[in-house]
Amino acid sequence: MENKNVELILSSVFKNIEERKANYIIGIDGYSCAGKTSITEQLLRHFKERYQVQVFHIDDYITTREHRYNTGHKQWYELFYLQWDENYIRDHLFKPLKSSDGELKLNYYYKEKDIIAEESYKITSKSIIVVEGVYLQRKCWRDFFDYMIFVDCPREVRFQREIIRSNHKGDLSQVIEKYKERYWAAEDYYDKTFEPLKSADLIINNC
Repeated sequence: MENKNVELILSSVFKNIEERKANYIIGIDGYSCAGKTSITEQLLRHFKERYQVQVFHIDDYITTREHRYNTGHKQWYELFYLQWDENYIRDHLFKPLKSSDGELKLNYYYKEKDIIAEESYKITSKSIIVVEGVYLQRKCWRDFFDYMIFVDCPREVRFQREIIRSNHKGDLSQVIEKYKERYWAAEDYYDKTFEPLKSADLIINNC
């Protein structure tokens, strides 16, 4: 399934990539456990055979926990609007990627220590840039992408994958409640407000 998905992506973007005059930015959007990272890894293996490629995982640039938990806002709002400083990412990731090559500096989040530290990235001219993560089609980011892919998968399938991935044992009621209030409510808001399936250039069904 994933190989066919990657072939579909490659056939869809090949002409545009060959004719690019600047960095070409591909977004891989979709919700948690939809399979975005697996598809990204396979896509990179194909791209690296022919092009200069750089990948950015949007979850690497989130805020520290104090900015996104117990803030007094609803949980879905904390996830969607406070987990990322969307203006910072626009100004320090997307604008530099779109405007030039050279060195790019970003605040990287270290989960184990819950700290942020500045990291540098070297961007070569006319690179293929792949940005992978959730909620990429929010208003202040969407226009920076040359091509947007949405990896779609039913919520119940993704939740089962998450339970397996996290090796959760015992009563699921608290986990389900957290997902309802935080993750699924944010997904519903994103679907209603930004209509990612409609605005994506390509939809991958990854079930």
